[in-house]
This record gives sequence, structure tokens and C-alpha cells, in this order.
Amino acid sequence: MIDKIMATIHMTPEVVAQYKDFLVNPQKYKCDYKPLHECFVEGDHYEPQDKLYDKYIEYIKKPLPKFMFYIIMREEYPNLFGADEWTDDKGKWHRGDLGYKLKFSV
Repeated sequence: MIDKIMATIHMTPEVVAQYKDFLVNPQKYKCDYKPLHECFVEGDHYEPQDKLYDKYIEYIKKPLPKFMFYIIMREEYPNLFGADEWTDDKGKWHRGDLGYKLKFSV
């Protein structure tokens, strides 16, 4: 049932703002998880955003559309979004998966 509801969410600025409020101010809704900014700390490398999403969902134990998490994270952590880059020993340039220079810290 919840999958059907999640599949029909209409994305409007108001809906995004409401989801963001649930994540940023969970105490306002009597949720037992920590605010978003208390769940992540700056890391040494870029963690793929889908891995951060999986860790966060496992922690809050609530349904959250992946696209909504991505939108909110971009708003909350714009300066930490990117990908690791490196040159291998043959001089070939590589870029890692898109993500955030964050690590899950709960």
C-alpha cells in the first residue's frame, strides 16, 4: 500500500518543504530520529548519494522517496556535493560516483 502512495506523490514546492521539515525538525512531529544535520559529518571523500540514502533510511525506519532525499540533501549540503577525482599510475583521469563529502555518523 505504501508503495502505491509513494509512487503517486506530486512534487510541488510545498511537498518538498514538508518533507524537508520532517527531516530537519523531526522533534516537531514527535519522531524519534535525529535532525538531518546531526546524522552526517564532513568526511574525507565523497560517499555516493545512494549509499547515504540507504544508511539514512535504515536509521529513520520511515518511507522517503529517494528523489526527495536527493533534493533535500542538495539544498542542505550544496558545497559538499561532488565526486572524488584521481589520476592512476598510468596518468588516466578517473571520477567516482556523485555524492557528498559526508559520512553517516549516527
